[in-house]
Amino acid sequence: MASRTWLACILTAQLAWGCSDMTAMPPGSTPLANAVVHQRPDIVAQLLAAGAPPDSADERGTSALLLATATDQFVIANLLLDHKANIWATDKLGYTAAIYAYTSHVPDDSPDGEARRKLIARLQTAGYPWPPPWPDDVKAMREAGQWPPQRRT
Repeated sequence: MASRTWLACILTAQLAWGCSDMTAMPPGSTPLANAVVHQRPDIVAQLLAAGAPPDSADERGTSALLLATATDQFVIANLLLDHKANIWATDKLGYTAAIYAYTSHVPDDSPDGEARRKLIARLQTAGYPWPPPWPDDVKAMREAGQWPPQRRT
């Protein structure tokens, strides 16, 4: 039954974009990553509710959470965290959701600005170091087997 729900959700996403947009989805990407790229929180929510893995990635291996935060889509980022997306995910260069949130210039009084503040609070509550480490530091920590960092008590 779950696979039928998943299939129905993918078909809904295809219809929402028009088949041409879905056909253009790069090989190796996922419907969830594509929904983030197309800035569709409604489709993201549907896909997550239907069981899409919250750490789904694009064709480069960049997680949906990183795609959302890199493009200031903090409402979507919080949806992904609601479904247990990995807050410690990094891309190949060491960028994290936290560094994107920290360096964002999204207006505080916008919906994404409010969602950004919520995301930062959630990261800090989960033990994310703040301010977050810069990408080169994350990359070095990852290479040294020290990523994610141990939670401070």
